[in-house]
Amino acid sequence: MNCEKGFTLIESLLALSITGLLLFIAIPISSKFFDKLQEKLFFETLNQHLLVAQNEAITTNQPISLLIREADYNVKSVHHQLPFEQTLPDSYKFIGFPRRNEITFNYKGSISSAGKFSIKAKDKYYWFILPPGKGRARFEEK
Repeated sequence: MNCEKGFTLIESLLALSITGLLLFIAIPISSKFFDKLQEKLFFETLNQHLLVAQNEAITTNQPISLLIREADYNVKSVHHQLPFEQTLPDSYKFIGFPRRNEITFNYKGSISSAGKFSIKAKDKYYWFILPPGKGRARFEEK
């Protein structure tokens, strides 16, 4: 009697084609998920850096600036450089900078250069709004 165990060629091809179809569906979904996650992390990081700069201005009693360039930004004070510079993710950039390419907090923690500018994030544009006074910055999709 012939009792060989294993899969036939047809069974193997069927399992392989089902696996391929599932991967074909899952890859674009996971790509969109990671793009949204990267976008969320970028805005959270930028917001945290603004809060650090604002708190530093209040605690040191000195103005603190967030210097903005097209592909990165850093925080500086009058007497020393704070220890971080942030590079923007690929295909992200700042557009329409505020005055003198900087956001400044005075010694009371108020934003000296209120206004708004744009951030391009992959295929979307966002407003980055800086209210006057001690209000927090916010982001809105255009």
